[in-house]
Amino acid sequence: MRVICDMSRFVARMTLIIQCSDRCERKQARANLSGASLVRQRASPWPVVPGPSTKVAEEMTTDNWEAVERCEVCRATKFRRLGEVSDRLYRTTGRFTLVRCVGCGLTFINPRPTMKEIGLFYPTEYTEYQAPLTPRLRRWEEDKGRPGAKMGPWRRLVAFINERMSYRMIPPYQGEGRLLDVGCASGEFLDKMRLLGWQTYGVERSPAAAEIACRNGHRVLVSDIENGLPIPEASFDLVYCWHVLEHLHSPLRALREMARLLAPGGRLVLAVPNFGSFQAKLFGRFWSKLEPPRHLFHFDKNTLRALLRHGGFEPQSMTTRTGATSYCRSFRLLINAVLGTRFMRDPAAAVFLFEIPVFIASLFNNLGLGSDIRVVCRKA
Repeated sequence: MRVICDMSRFVARMTLIIQCSDRCERKQARANLSGASLVRQRASPWPVVPGPSTKVAEEMTTDNWEAVERCEVCRATKFRRLGEVSDRLYRTTGRFTLVRCVGCGLTFINPRPTMKEIGLFYPTEYTEYQAPLTPRLRRWEEDKGRPGAKMGPWRRLVAFINERMSYRMIPPYQGEGRLLDVGCASGEFLDKMRLLGWQTYGVERSPAAAEIACRNGHRVLVSDIENGLPIPEASFDLVYCWHVLEHLHSPLRALREMARLLAPGGRLVLAVPNFGSFQAKLFGRFWSKLEPPRHLFHFDKNTLRALLRHGGFEPQSMTTRTGATSYCRSFRLLINAVLGTRFMRDPAAAVFLFEIPVFIASLFNNLGLGSDIRVVCRKA
């Protein structure tokens, strides 16, 4: 009981700090209103697809943003305004309105930058676009991902615990081992999966990031999957979509394209931030995973499940997970707003301090409170 009372007092204090900061921020906002490109690779049969613009986000105005008229999940037309948010993580310009669908509860940015202009909000220092480190396989990853891998009860338990604590899931080897990573960035995940024996393909909208992946030997298209890919159907045994769906202008069209590309018996493995998480409720507009306008949609378990079914998938497992980095980053954004500081990095020591409470919190992830939702699906 004492632990519960202490936790309640902590949440109450955090809520008060956030409310005070919101009031200050609203005052400040009133005063300050604010071709073709396919990465070249050897013996690549993939065609030329246009890449994003290279202008800076400061050149944009809200005049060329688009309004979302129908909900992506239930097709309703009535939305409730939740408030304005800004990009606290990379400090690109602009304020963005979050709305919630009255019909199903899906939350999204409306209006939003167009598909042509959204690339302007991905700065050159965007984490996923940096060159990956030399891949290194852990024992549990080898146990799970290699062809014909077999594990006893103890190693299966170790792999289960490690995967629940790690940022990524490692899917078991499947079919002919043909893997498509949607939003593969610079190819960090593809590097690791190739070591496990997979044939690695990717789709990425950033030409610079895709070029890094191609230099490392992966076959990558520069394209937006919502518009369809010039690839025959049933070409892949696994489609991996890790923290990408929330970035897309039409997640539903993207899911239907992924279903088309999957071979019979294939699987879709994906993850998105959990807007219904304890972390999202605790930090509110300072939650690090809001990331406007790069994160156009915000899902909870119910809206994600409904979207997957409309997209042609049936979820087989749906779990949640919380990492120490997301808590540390959210605290950093809150501190920057309250104290007026401009911290841009999370010290390793601070992340380490969050590991223990996050490990304890992970015991309750089955309640759906974790900051990320992870899903394994089959074609319906």
